[in-house]
Order: sequence, then C-alpha cells, then structure tokens
Amino acid sequence: MPKITALIHTLNHERVLGRALESLRPSDELLIVDHGSTDETLAIAREYGATIQRATTADAVVSEAASNEWLFCLSPLEALTEHLEASLFEWKLSDPAPHKSFAVELGEEASGHWQPLGFATRLVTRSYPRWREAYPCDDPTAPRLEGMLLRFRE
Repeated sequence: MPKITALIHTLNHERVLGRALESLRPSDELLIVDHGSTDETLAIAREYGATIQRATTADAVVSEAASNEWLFCLSPLEALTEHLEASLFEWKLSDPAPHKSFAVELGEEASGHWQPLGFATRLVTRSYPRWREAYPCDDPTAPRLEGMLLRFRE
C-alpha cells in the first residue's frame, strides 16, 4: 500500500494552517516547509505532528525530508473535501503503477459558492522530475482523482 507525505509550504499562516492539516487524514506524514514564519505557524504544525523543514529548494525537500514515495502538495489556504479524502483512501488501496502523478480538481471560494479552477497535478512520486517552486508542474496526462481541493480566501 503506497504511503503519502503531505507537503505544505508556509509563511505566517497561523490562521489557516489548522484547517488544511485537519483535512489531510489520508496522509501518513505531514511535512511543513517553512519560509521564515514569525507567528504561531510552526507551533500549530507541531500540534498536528508535522515534521518541519526550513525552506530550501523543492528538490531538496523532496529528496531529503519526505519519508514516503508519494507527495500530496497543497497550500495552507487549501483543504480536501470529504470526497477527495475518500478518493485518496481508495487510491492507497490500489496499485498506482505505472503512473508518476495524479491530478485533482481545484475550487476557489467566491461570493458564497465554489468556483471551479480546473485540474492541477498535486499527487506525485518523490522522483517527479518537474517542479515549479512549491508545486509539481502540471501533467496533462495525469489520471484524475475524484473530489475537490478547496482554496479559501485568507
């Protein structure tokens, strides 16, 4: 059964980080890459049992700090829907080979409803070759997981 490390980059996100971490029940490890927070962000991360890494490059974090083969990348402003959580639990029971990446649908909070933003590659192997800062580059051929990753306004 594949294991997932949730990867979140933070910088003074004390007001929103708990919501993101609370939704990551399918993850086997929580990895926070902090970019110099001066508020209570790191204390909140520790309350959830997260491993904290000081910011370097995305490649260094993937190769040095993540314990698991699969990484689920999200922003501290995002949270998984229950449907996406269920999809990830089901995914863990499957054999993801030969895929190296999976996409999820993004939705953004907008005037009392969720506006779809399309799909983004967010579940990748540690060896995924293409990164754009904190997130993997999109793979248009990546299979899609059901459910939505919700992006809240701060």
